[in-house]
Amino acid sequence: MYAYRVRRISPREDYLDRVLYQRLVSIRAGIDLFPRLSSLRCYLFNPLTPEMKMFPSSLRYLSLYPEYALVLDGRAELALCQAARDAPFLEELYIIGIYRLHPDAGLRPLDFKKLHRVHLIANMLRPADLQSFSRLLSASPILNLGISLRSSSEVALQLNETGVPPSTFPRVERISIYDGPRRAADIVSRICSPYLNSVTIEHRDRFASISEYGRFFTLLAQRHPPVYSLEVRMGRIYVNTRNEYVRGFLATLEPLVNAGLVRLRVEMSLYGAWKIEEDVKKRLRPEAWPTLPYFEFVLTEASTLGTLPLAHLGDTGP
Repeated sequence: MYAYRVRRISPREDYLDRVLYQRLVSIRAGIDLFPRLSSLRCYLFNPLTPEMKMFPSSLRYLSLYPEYALVLDGRAELALCQAARDAPFLEELYIIGIYRLHPDAGLRPLDFKKLHRVHLIANMLRPADLQSFSRLLSASPILNLGISLRSSSEVALQLNETGVPPSTFPRVERISIYDGPRRAADIVSRICSPYLNSVTIEHRDRFASISEYGRFFTLLAQRHPPVYSLEVRMGRIYVNTRNEYVRGFLATLEPLVNAGLVRLRVEMSLYGAWKIEEDVKKRLRPEAWPTLPYFEFVLTEASTLGTLPLAHLGDTGP
């Protein structure tokens, strides 16, 4: 009776908790052990078999954690195949870890009929990995794509390798990238969807140069059709020339605004933000961007004293 009432499984950090679900499923193979389960964090410690029924048909939200030492034995692909087969109502999929899809798996598109949100959270992500996940999920109605890169290494994401065409996630409408503008530009350049209309970029404690933002915003401005909405969140940034940095950042936005951007929201947490000059603050007000139906700029002080908003300037839209 207890298993019938379980709706959510989210193991704690210790090994025994993480491995328990897969062990229970292997013992009771072929049945829905938790028939009302809607949310699952699943750690793939042990090899899978095609006849194993890992996921109940009631599942809506799935987080997969392939183990680093075992990522090349095909279990990540098999888990996704089983999810597509046994969980027809799956809506959201998170894949967390360091992973390489197995080269012999075939990577045939999986039939997730309801899947609309996918988030890849990786320590390292090669272009081949992004391409492979796109191929696996190409038949799914994915509208929202999130990519988080945990590593700060400059070689963690190498999306400029030759031979990998920019043809990933053909239907996505909204993308969220949790990294700096350089890698965000590499990722967005590979999204071939003509429906992409909303972009969010977020990075904290990582400095990004004005030229990197300039390249990223220029790339968005050149997309056809143009991006409708942009949200930028940057936290705890330290620069000696604060006023010049903010001026330069605003200047890089102009090509995108001129290309037809409708909604712009910026959160900037800056050390020494209280020293921003008045003429710069005027550029943060909605009246400085008359062609934008919606504008909001939140400037905060990033010192250890807190993040007191120094300017919350907007909005001009609903």
